[in-house]
Amino acid sequence: MTAAQVPPRSPSRHRRRALKHPGSTAAAPVETGLEAARRRIAEECAAGPEAGDLHAAPFLSDWAFDAHPRLGGAVLRGRVYGHPDIEDGSRITTSHLAVIDGAGSEWARTMSRYYRLGRREEEALH
Repeated sequence: MTAAQVPPRSPSRHRRRALKHPGSTAAAPVETGLEAARRRIAEECAAGPEAGDLHAAPFLSDWAFDAHPRLGGAVLRGRVYGHPDIEDGSRITTSHLAVIDGAGSEWARTMSRYYRLGRREEEALH
């Protein structure tokens, strides 16, 4: 068979199909590992951080919400200070966001750690 004779691929062959839960006949989306971990962390942090959680947490300044470039889902980006592995003042994108303090945006919990939040990026621009 020559290249001219090869039929084009059907885009529908590459669509994701809904997975079935074991023992179920109905197609229902199965929670991915990332979604399950995010939900577990969110449930654990629903009441907010404990006293020691924020004491050693890195500080994120000039931050904004963003979407993960490959996986989707919310992340934060900004300048970090006090991170154990990253130089102070570096611009970072966090791991996926699990919970953010809804009252005053004073802290956020990502998949990897808590962050203390400073001013938002939009406040820094004014």
